[in-house]
Amino acid sequence: MSAKILEGIKVADFTWIGVGPVTIRALADHGATVVHIESETRPDALRFGPPFKDRETGINTSAFFANFNASKLGVSLNIATPQGVEVAKRIIDWADIVAESFVPGKMAARGLDYESVRQWKPDVIYYSTCQLGQTGRWASQPGFGTQLAAWSGFYHLAAWPDRWPTGPYGAYTDFVTPPIGMLGILAALDHRRRTGEGQHVDLSQLEAAVHFLGPVVMDSVNTGHVAGAEGNRDPNAAPHGVYPCIQQPDVERWIAIAVSTDEQWEALLWEMGDPDWAGAPEFATFLARKANEDELDRRMAEWTQGFHAHELMARLQNAGVPAGVVQAISDLYSDPQLRHTAPNHSSKAQLQGTAPRHSSKLQGTAPKHSSKATLQGTAQLQGTAPRHSCKVQLQGTALRHSFKAQLHGRAPRHRSKAASGSIWHHLA
Repeated sequence: MSAKILEGIKVADFTWIGVGPVTIRALADHGATVVHIESETRPDALRFGPPFKDRETGINTSAFFANFNASKLGVSLNIATPQGVEVAKRIIDWADIVAESFVPGKMAARGLDYESVRQWKPDVIYYSTCQLGQTGRWASQPGFGTQLAAWSGFYHLAAWPDRWPTGPYGAYTDFVTPPIGMLGILAALDHRRRTGEGQHVDLSQLEAAVHFLGPVVMDSVNTGHVAGAEGNRDPNAAPHGVYPCIQQPDVERWIAIAVSTDEQWEALLWEMGDPDWAGAPEFATFLARKANEDELDRRMAEWTQGFHAHELMARLQNAGVPAGVVQAISDLYSDPQLRHTAPNHSSKAQLQGTAPRHSSKLQGTAPKHSSKATLQGTAQLQGTAPRHSCKVQLQGTALRHSFKAQLHGRAPRHRSKAASGSIWHHLA
């Protein structure tokens, strides 16, 4: 098997919830050794986000957390204590990259911020991501992607003109900003490779999100026009909407249709049987259709509601008209395209780790030593996301840290004690 591009890169991942874990997972997927660090007293809140294995809520059963933290090792560490801070510093000293996603000031209060770390590790690449960046009037404002999607303007646009703002689904900015963070980290790695210098990558999720609204921002800056909510409509297409089809008892059926060229309009009319209304001046040109869009949508809905959604989708697509069924989640399991392209997966799910519940005690046979201050443990690459089950104790001058760190993923399942040495012997 060929080496992955980031093999040999080590990451101390203090991030939590969304943007940070998704960003750092990409590094892990491309070969970096990532240790995801949580506190047993305050674990990553995403562990309590559904869906859950067997629909049972538990700290090790969240598929949401497992997805965002796949390919990572995991360790529990309370950096609110002096002992925890000392261990964190040793992990940072081992790492090439440090990542955190707290409100500005939290890491500084523990002496773990970039300015503190660079004093004793000048080549560190330190990635910080939060809602509004590390500086500025509102930098300390906490929040999640749902609030930031509103702050950055998406809720203003993703709405109906006569209703309250709706916004895109979920914590939208959590999913559009990670690629920018990844590029920043990779650029910093390249800079260090060429110069030996570390960097602080400060990603304001607000600034990153606004890049995805570039056209409307430029329109406002250059013309003074402020874009508004248009529902399902598009300035460059008509018809462009979601229309009802024959309904089913257990699920509503709708079809999305988008016509942006004269050729697509003619093909649509052919499939509709060239209705008389389509020859009226109100629909003869694109500009005329845009000016009479309410009536156009009404006519479209009258026609589509006589068809089954999937049959109409196939018919329009074969005619060259862009169309797609608004699928229910249950449809995805039988979608022919997904069944064709998706790899074979076992339906059997596993808990994150070998223990069925959250435990502060060692699960497994990791060696314990108390004769000197050293980290001990075994890292098992075993097909699950990091299980939150380890304990850090201070006994006199001897630090005992026993853990089992595991990777998420079903195949191949592989165990290797050598992996433990490759990480932890640096900390001894």
